Amino acid sequence: MSIVSDVKERGLEAVREWALRLDGVEPQRAVADAEGLPREALLQLADRVRRWHGAQRPADISLEVEPGVTLERRWLALDTVGVYVPRSLISTLVMCVVPAQVAGVRRIVVCTPPDGAARIAAAADLLGV
Repeated sequence: MSIVSDVKERGLEAVREWALRLDGVEPQRAVADAEGLPREALLQLADRVRRWHGAQRPADISLEVEPGVTLERRWLALDTVGVYVPRSLISTLVMCVVPAQVAGVRRIVVCTPPDGAARIAAAADLLGV
């Protein structure tokens, strides 16, 4: 069975098994094994990014141009966003994940190479991803 077929059929469990088999990485263990993650600095950065992007979010507009005719501009979040984080670049994770959260994206998927994955997994966990 191909990786794609297996993931389509079994979902996240297949992803976990393939990550362990090919990369030697177990996401939950990676979170627990992350050492030296500057947690407080990460949360402060995330808060600043969250405030900045929250302030930039455009307001929805509704205007009745004549009786019975209303024009609207609504800002809607994407349902799913994929984020690629190069080798241990936690700032890239924050700068991509937090704006998506502010926008209201329901599902954020993070991919990163196995080298440095523990720190990225731990940081993503702190961000609620």
